[in-house]
Amino acid sequence: DLRANLEVAVNEVLKHASEQEPPFEDSDYTSDTEDVPVVQCNEKLTTSVRKDLASAIRDLIQHGLMPIGQSSSLVPFGCFAVQSTAPKMMHAWDLILKYYELKNGYQYNASPARKLCQSFNLEIVGGVVTTPKQSLLSAIDNIISTHTPLKRSPDSHFKAFICAALNEKHLVQWLKLIYKTRILLERFYQPWSYAAKTGFEDALNHLKNLELRL
Repeated sequence: DLRANLEVAVNEVLKHASEQEPPFEDSDYTSDTEDVPVVQCNEKLTTSVRKDLASAIRDLIQHGLMPIGQSSSLVPFGCFAVQSTAPKMMHAWDLILKYYELKNGYQYNASPARKLCQSFNLEIVGGVVTTPKQSLLSAIDNIISTHTPLKRSPDSHFKAFICAALNEKHLVQWLKLIYKTRILLERFYQPWSYAAKTGFEDALNHLKNLELRL
């Protein structure tokens, strides 16, 4: 059961977070590259977040996703419905990229004001503090810029996203923004999927406990 797996993963992270160990430096906590800030945490917690928690969230997101190149607005019929090979399913990272495209993430991050703030690591754009949506678009853009040129896998991109969200304490907020975008649910999920049936609310409530205690 995917929902049960998430609960187990959350409990494991909380367990390791409560254990007192000497700080363990690991630049791979948020990425597979060395071009990200080094964070400190114990080794078991690092492994639990990167492997167990990220995988559990990924599997729930991917439950009932459409095949790549297909959406609910495209219904194959006749001879076009016949395929010689099994279609490649969307990855959780693909869904995040769809959100980025729908919200004009590239245009936002390419603006001069945004680039200036990125250069000085500021959280203010045009005199206004960035919103959760803006911080989400910035995080996605940062992962694209550090991972995609190195041809990292979708799993690697997604792991970096989860860790960035935890570091910013925005995991629930960012996932909620994605799943409040109804067009994503309508276009890219089967009606029987976990996300379509629950709006991801049950998982978000459980992840909220994790975010509050980390």
